[in-house]
Amino acid sequence: FVLGLGAMLFSKDANTLVLKPIERMVKKVREVSENPLKRFEVFEDDDDGSTQMETRMLENSIAKICGLLAVGFGEAGSEVIAENMKRGGE
Repeated sequence: FVLGLGAMLFSKDANTLVLKPIERMVKKVREVSENPLKRFEVFEDDDDGSTQMETRMLENSIAKICGLLAVGFGEAGSEVIAENMKRGGE
């Protein structure tokens, strides 16, 4: 009984702390490959001053890089970026 309960709790934590954030990051990258001008929300630290988890920091980094791509290349370059990302950068 205890082993089963421990396995369920571990699975829930792994899903919440690892799998969901990775799925969100992959979704953001796919959305950028379709529309490089898309903006994403950047999450800041909580009000209580606690530090962010590494996965949240990675998500924020992806969002910031996407914003820099949109600013750097603009409307005209977004089509080129989208085409290259769809082809895998070949």
